[in-house]
Amino acid sequence: MKITPLRGKITAQLLEDPRKESVTKAGVILLADNKTESGMKPRWFKALAVHPEEKDVKEGDYMLVAHGRWSREYVYDDEDETQYIMVVESKSVMGVQDKSPDLRK
Repeated sequence: MKITPLRGKITAQLLEDPRKESVTKAGVILLADNKTESGMKPRWFKALAVHPEEKDVKEGDYMLVAHGRWSREYVYDDEDETQYIMVVESKSVMGVQDKSPDLRK
């Protein structure tokens, strides 16, 4: 079964580990560093499924997405790794590249 995202949405894998999270008094779940100035930054995702009308992003692209413009993750565990799947707004994609970004910087 293949899921096709709705127009304006992209199903993507977060490349950073979001397990370090906190919850505000209002119930908003934040990545651990979101409360800090260094946490207010774009995040890297890998596009897994793209709406057929999307012109700027294709499946397999690595996307830099504006801070906070993604849904809560769906955790997918397989034998090799844990993946964090999210829905990203296509209008919040700041740029794409075909090579995996260096996240150690």
